[in-house]
Amino acid sequence: QGAITFGNPTWNAGQASVTISTNTSYKIEYQINGTTGSWTEIANNGTIPNTPNNTTVYARLTDGNNHGDYTSTTIKDTINPTVTIESLTAEDTTIQITAKGTDNESGINEYIYSIKESTQEDSSYQEKARNATGTATIEGMEAGKTYTVKVEITDKANNKGSATQNIEIKNPVI
Repeated sequence: QGAITFGNPTWNAGQASVTISTNTSYKIEYQINGTTGSWTEIANNGTIPNTPNNTTVYARLTDGNNHGDYTSTTIKDTINPTVTIESLTAEDTTIQITAKGTDNESGINEYIYSIKESTQEDSSYQEKARNATGTATIEGMEAGKTYTVKVEITDKANNKGSATQNIEIKNPVI
């Protein structure tokens, strides 16, 4: 008899740490992603570090000889990343984009750059580039039009965040 409690995961560099505690005098044992084989003992209020997204941690109580049933928690990054368009400039018919994404949990996977004419529906966005850098160049825009640039980021848990900003492609001065 007794209770095992898992703390909320804390994230650092794409890995989570989770604490395990009990309200009993029994020892705690845990395993990652399975319940067969040997179990690792951990102190009450001990922390399991470096746990990737979508990892299941199993824990049970033991008196050193006997053990109880196990309980588990799955470490999941469910928080959407954020993105900010830091710079959006147009020269002739080329747009330069610099964006910054923030994801304090599983980490940023990629940036996706899309564009549409500002007067068009959101369903009109056309993807122009994907990368992990936060910068992109989009060429072939039409002078005299205003475009909406959308930068989406996905994190390693497939959560998404996005930002949009308008930019006008000016007619060349003759």
